[in-house]
Amino acid sequence: MVEEGVEPDAYTFPRALKACGGVGMIQAGEEVHRDVIRSGCGNNKFVQNALLDMYAKCGDISKARKVFDPIVDRDVVSWNSMIIGYMRHNLTVEALDLLRGMMHEGCEPDSITISAFLTSALPYKIGIQIHGLAFRRGIEWNISVSN
Repeated sequence: MVEEGVEPDAYTFPRALKACGGVGMIQAGEEVHRDVIRSGCGNNKFVQNALLDMYAKCGDISKARKVFDPIVDRDVVSWNSMIIGYMRHNLTVEALDLLRGMMHEGCEPDSITISAFLTSALPYKIGIQIHGLAFRRGIEWNISVSN
């Protein structure tokens, strides 16, 4: 693209980052991150979410957190990407802290949030609490939650 004189933008960066995260190519993802910064697209929510998702999928939770923390208007995608990243690396306490922060900031957990916890090896009492949260949110019968 760049060789042809076409500059990447807020639409192309998330796709490139998703590809990097999907195959675990953190070095390529870091190169795209540098391009994001140079382009001025670093404050775009879709780009930010793609960055933190890529870092989480590639296993660099600390870099994902460095992208996550400064996001001003976090949405459910931002929160879910971090929670899933923590749960993939058995960082349940950190994921639960994020869930509390998410709800404290007024962002409602969705079926993806709940499923991230229920598909992990949680202590029984925490699993019951997550199930109760799904029930209170009215999503206990969502296919991914009920499975």
